[in-house]
Amino acid sequence: HEPTGGLDTMLVNPLELQAVYRPRTLAEALTYLQQRPEPPRILAGGTGLLRGSAPNVPAVLDIGDLGLAYVTVDETHVHVGAATTLQDLVDSEELARVATGILVDAARAAAPKVQRHQQTVGGTLVAGAGNDDLLVAALALDGEVVYYVPEERDTPRVCPLAEFLADVRSKPPFLVTELRFPRYGDDTRGRLERVSRTPRDRAIVNAAAVVTLDGERIVEARVAVGGVGPYPLRLERVETILRGTSYKEVDISSVEEAAREAVTPVDDWRASAEYRRHLVGVLTRRALQALW
Repeated sequence: HEPTGGLDTMLVNPLELQAVYRPRTLAEALTYLQQRPEPPRILAGGTGLLRGSAPNVPAVLDIGDLGLAYVTVDETHVHVGAATTLQDLVDSEELARVATGILVDAARAAAPKVQRHQQTVGGTLVAGAGNDDLLVAALALDGEVVYYVPEERDTPRVCPLAEFLADVRSKPPFLVTELRFPRYGDDTRGRLERVSRTPRDRAIVNAAAVVTLDGERIVEARVAVGGVGPYPLRLERVETILRGTSYKEVDISSVEEAAREAVTPVDDWRASAEYRRHLVGVLTRRALQALW
């Protein structure tokens, strides 16, 4: 390594890896992203470097020295750095107090402990599956993604998580630095429900609900589901039904039906589309009833 970052050159078969960049600053990282004909793959911990079936990785950008492993809380937001591991989330006292710890529960459910020490928030945001527990919970928390593109290196972009997940695979080169979501008070509760073949398997379908109450009245509600497509979805129709009503007067059958009608899953080896749609209704109902 050169003191300013530099690069290590190596040959690794079968990936034909040619260069490993380890920048010391965000500006260096964005320069490396921009200067090569093919942008380097970003390495921030995790269990895999390749997304999909890409045949090789000519260069890697290791962001381990950028100081992106943190959980901080300010007056308006909770900030989670991209290099923060899932185990860091599980151990975070700050996150345990946010919406009754839904993000902690999601991180614990998302992977076994050994993998939680490897997997990072940034890697999950970029390459997480449509049934990822952490993404579903973050979506229900009204999460936003902070990221940089090389052409605008002095100005971060802030994108709603739902929008980010919908087009992440078509974005030009970018570097995620943070997941953030509003700072909630004690009147906000969260709950994650999931169904899997065994307790430690990936979820077939999962649902997360985050509700803010004023006495019995539902001031705000956010509901997200996973396992019904390439990325998790917000159930906006369900949220509209819930807002402004008393939780004691909610027609849970109507909520369950609206949840099922909002998704169009497909069959796969884990479950049929019909079963997935059924689970969306059941898990939405369970999450909300647990909050009541």
